[in-house]
Amino acid sequence: MRKYIWPVLAVLVIATLLVVVAVQHQALQAAHGQAERRTAALGQGLQAWQQALARCQEEVGQRVPAQGTGGTGGPVPEFIPLGGRP
Repeated sequence: MRKYIWPVLAVLVIATLLVVVAVQHQALQAAHGQAERRTAALGQGLQAWQQALARCQEEVGQRVPAQGTGGTGGPVPEFIPLGGRP
């Protein structure tokens, strides 16, 4: 009886390890799927935010046509550099 106990214990240990690895693999796959869904949702939110920003910039550009630049595209006359007046 004693000579059969070690092979039986070895089989039980290996079976237990296989079950643990299988459960961890399933948990990892579930976490990966959840991360992909979150990434997709963040991407959609970012895209919607960028579209809203573009609409706002376009709307502001239509309402306020380049005032204060004199049409040259330069800085507005009231602009004071961070270092103070020259």
